[in-house]
Amino acid sequence: MNRYLEPYIGMLKIDLKDVFYYKTDFLLEMVFSIGYALLMIFVWTVLFESSGAKQIGGFTLQGIYAYFFLFVAFYAIAESNIAYYIQNDVLEGTITAIIIRPVNYVMHLFIASVSNMMVGVATFSLPLLLIAVLVAHIPITVYSIALALLTLAVGFAVFGIISFLIGTLALFVTRVYGLRYMIGILVYIVAGGTVPLSMFPQYLSNIVYALPFQDMGYLPVSIFLGTATPAAIVNGLLVGTVWAIVLGIFAFFWWKRVKKNITSVGG
Repeated sequence: MNRYLEPYIGMLKIDLKDVFYYKTDFLLEMVFSIGYALLMIFVWTVLFESSGAKQIGGFTLQGIYAYFFLFVAFYAIAESNIAYYIQNDVLEGTITAIIIRPVNYVMHLFIASVSNMMVGVATFSLPLLLIAVLVAHIPITVYSIALALLTLAVGFAVFGIISFLIGTLALFVTRVYGLRYMIGILVYIVAGGTVPLSMFPQYLSNIVYALPFQDMGYLPVSIFLGTATPAAIVNGLLVGTVWAIVLGIFAFFWWKRVKKNITSVGG
């Protein structure tokens, strides 16, 4: 077991160093995330002041502040850049050499994504969560933390598989940055990044709740804010898990076919 894990532990250490090596890109991404949260807060502040309402969609203005800061922190945990890793390997012409190594390439991608997430949690998500909890006086419990982490784990798996599938398209079109960016925007919206999902019209919410993306932001935020019902939590976890399994099975057979083509023609 130790011999099997040893190369992956080494890869994790290298990937963690790489994240810090490309710290400028990492910092810019974090600044953009906070900037977007501040923009949403500004927009919603204007909406509250112009309407004169004390609550909109069940949220007070302070609740909206807490919502968007929590959302940005949680979404940063669930997001995956696996598509970019595959694209870079294709552009650098190293993907064939990496695939034929004894180390599993998919596991390599997963470890790279996890290392990026770990640094993001330590340097961005956790501090932002602490600030939001302290400023908004959000009561947290072991129960809420455990449920939020569970939903994020499901969201991380779903986003990772989707990002992986997008990345494999680089083997056919070379660059997938634009596609990954566009899909990322759509996911951000349906995860609750612009409007809390509870404010969606009924016909839209029925569609959104049947998708797995609330696990990446809206659901863990709702758990922290104490607005998620047990039924909503169970439904979100169940839907996300089913999607992760279905997408995972599809990705397994898709990669098996793609990998065979790569190794047979030399990349």
